[in-house]
Amino acid sequence: MKLTKTALGVGMIWIAALSPVLAQNGPVGAGGEGSTRAGVNNGVTDRGPGVAGPGDVAQDPTSEETDKMNQAFKDYNDKKYASATKALQEILKTSPDIVQAHEMLASIFLAQHQIPQAIPELEAVVRLNPKEVAGFRDNLGVAYQQTGNYPKAITFYQNALQRSPKDPAIATNYALVLEKAGRHADAAAAFEKAAALNPKDSRPLFNAGYLYHQAGNDAKAVPLLKSAIALGTTEKFNAYVSLAEAASAAKQPAEAVQNYTLALQAKPDDFNAQANIGVVQQNAGNKAEAEAAYRKALTLKADTPKSRANVESNLGVLLINEGKFDDAATALADAGQLDPTSVSIQVNLGVVYEKQGKKDLALAAYDKALAINPKSGLAKNGISRLTGK
Repeated sequence: MKLTKTALGVGMIWIAALSPVLAQNGPVGAGGEGSTRAGVNNGVTDRGPGVAGPGDVAQDPTSEETDKMNQAFKDYNDKKYASATKALQEILKTSPDIVQAHEMLASIFLAQHQIPQAIPELEAVVRLNPKEVAGFRDNLGVAYQQTGNYPKAITFYQNALQRSPKDPAIATNYALVLEKAGRHADAAAAFEKAAALNPKDSRPLFNAGYLYHQAGNDAKAVPLLKSAIALGTTEKFNAYVSLAEAASAAKQPAEAVQNYTLALQAKPDDFNAQANIGVVQQNAGNKAEAEAAYRKALTLKADTPKSRANVESNLGVLLINEGKFDDAATALADAGQLDPTSVSIQVNLGVVYEKQGKKDLALAAYDKALAINPKSGLAKNGISRLTGK
């Protein structure tokens, strides 16, 4: 019998945050999708209002404008965002090329998670101070990423990396948006480069390993995932599941079971990981171990009725092969109730009823299989055996 593998799907876990664009008392930029990048230095020079050096086209504020900006900065620190915004916008009406005012206004918008409003201010900073703004280009990349404009985000990350090629945070942000844009092969390579820039950070290591695994390149995935685990990744469960799947694909059942077991230490109630131990053991011919794993999985909560039906079905096939027909019939009947559209479950149920000598129940199961798929040769053969037609 062909076994149905219940596989776990995982997505990328870590989203980098925006870079800080003010002095120490200024805001840390808004995090992406609820995650943070706390403690990671992205190479941005922190600047308070009135301090940033002018670029090729930026203009210096007058003393009166500097006073207004300092007051705006004070209002900002006191979280009086409306008054600070109003003062800065008034300054920029008459002096639109004061880079420090755009910086502070961008920070105010970021502090309030107003990403679309922050974008033109960050673009003004890049335009007015083009020689030394890797951090602001990084911020623009994250901002465009959060608004779903991946092509622009990629462009700004690439520009930021040209200015700061050894900055691990910018490199990680770049890898992340490549993944969001569906460029998984490029993202995996970019995460690997980011990991090389900061070997003590497990997050890009995990992401690179996961993406390589998803692409079927386990030769690269396995060492990266193991390194991420050694560094204490918070994604141990997903890392071990990926390693288990890689071992299973390489026909290394003992290693696959070991990694699924380690995954379950991180997440003991995961139905799929426990069920997949049964799949691996059943494929390896370890019937007792497979049955124990399936039965343990069935004590856990499945993510969908179909997932549970797959396990009941696999258990039923295993029990048929062990000659435990009563238990097999129970498992397959449960599976059929959970997934009434499965031809294979009904065919196997017909087989076990046939072995029990329950002709009417067997015919009913084969008939149900044909109702689902009128072309099922196995169901037709079963009916022919029982009726002689």
